Amino acid sequence: MAAATKERFPEISILQIKRIYDISADITVNEGSNVSLICTASGKPEPSISWRHITPSGEYDSSEYLNITGITRDQSGDYECSALNDIAFPDTKTVRVTVNFAPSIHEMKSHGVGLGRTALLRCEAAAVPVPIFEWIIKGQGIDIKNLSSRSVLTVNNMTEDRYGNYTCVATNKIGSANASVPLIRKYLPPVLTCGLPEWRIDSAGLIGVGGGGGGGGRVCVVDVSRGACAFVPFIPCSLSCLRSLDCLIVFIRMAVMSHSKGRSTTNLLHTLTSLTHC
Repeated sequence: MAAATKERFPEISILQIKRIYDISADITVNEGSNVSLICTASGKPEPSISWRHITPSGEYDSSEYLNITGITRDQSGDYECSALNDIAFPDTKTVRVTVNFAPSIHEMKSHGVGLGRTALLRCEAAAVPVPIFEWIIKGQGIDIKNLSSRSVLTVNNMTEDRYGNYTCVATNKIGSANASVPLIRKYLPPVLTCGLPEWRIDSAGLIGVGGGGGGGGRVCVVDVSRGACAFVPFIPCSLSCLRSLDCLIVFIRMAVMSHSKGRSTTNLLHTLTSLTHC
């Protein structure tokens, strides 16, 4: 009697969609620390794991573990773990890594300012967490509000004792940084609303000279095209106007502009003569 043959059935492989079931939580570390992230997934076939830095973009070796030695501020951001096999699309999850670092002041701005004017001092610092700012002048502290990564100090109605070096100090729990900027006096020429002069080159002239609303032997220089004017500093009537450097500059400028535009300088010379006999 022949032996019975054993019936064989084909092997069946059950495919499983990959799924990430364990990933590191969001973390905050200090700059220079070592960071280790883990991402594990299940599925058939066994999924491959890869990491990438989303912002800024960067690829890392394929492994469940992502190890970063001496992390820097540029390596902060979102890290995406991706699990991939031959079934469907990859499964992805994200970990956020925040890197704390001490403040570094990268911009200090100041401009000269005249007496009685308003001065603006700006200090910008990069830091995580956001720094707290303080301003120091001549040993005295000035408390201000923290404006994220920037601080703007306003000094109203400048007086002599407010000129000098201003120091900006930025501090967070990691450390502090400071930088100084000089606030210097800017000597401004006297500017008055003196109205139109008594004389100008012509009706379309660019510059006019004459006695303005200030009087007192002063000369009002007017830019007719812009409607702006300014007083030349006081010139005693006992002196010839030609002896004043300011007057010379004014009249030379007028003569050059008149000549370049083909205008007659007759009226200019007439006015120059009359002013020299003030």
